[in-house]
Amino acid sequence: GTNPAGHLFTVVADPGTGQPTFRQPIQGGPATAIQYDPLGRVLEATTDGTQPVKERQLACAGLPPELPPCSGPEKMARAVFQAGAPTRVEYLDALGRVVRSVGEGLDGFFVVQAEVAFNERGIKVSQYGPHRLGAEARYETRYGGLDALGRVGRREVERNAGMLASGQGAATLVTDY
Repeated sequence: GTNPAGHLFTVVADPGTGQPTFRQPIQGGPATAIQYDPLGRVLEATTDGTQPVKERQLACAGLPPELPPCSGPEKMARAVFQAGAPTRVEYLDALGRVVRSVGEGLDGFFVVQAEVAFNERGIKVSQYGPHRLGAEARYETRYGGLDALGRVGRREVERNAGMLASGQGAATLVTDY
């Protein structure tokens, strides 16, 4: 095929599933080969000149011990591995929503990059910023005053302890809409 800029590109798909097994976005450029498991999930993607990227999706009960365990509403974990790059793990709830993302730090310990909580209607009611796995001190944003359409009426943000020590501002920043 030809892209909008007039460059030739190549995509080869598996005739049985329709999923791409080979991509080359520009003629003569780097090519990517993709392998899938029997359920159609990506197992490995290898681009010319780079280390292969391996992906795994596992039930929480089957997580290997080197990965952080599931907690709370998490049912599945999706992990991405690549030589020379930190391991990344996304934890999913029963509906397939990402409720926590974890990445390996340079020191080898895992850091929670984002965490989200939903109410019984499936509306986001709080989220947490980055923090070391297992640490209690986290920045939290809570959403409240939700109307029938799920629109936020109030947002509360717990603030940085360093700002409080300097005497600047309240412990919680509140925004009413």
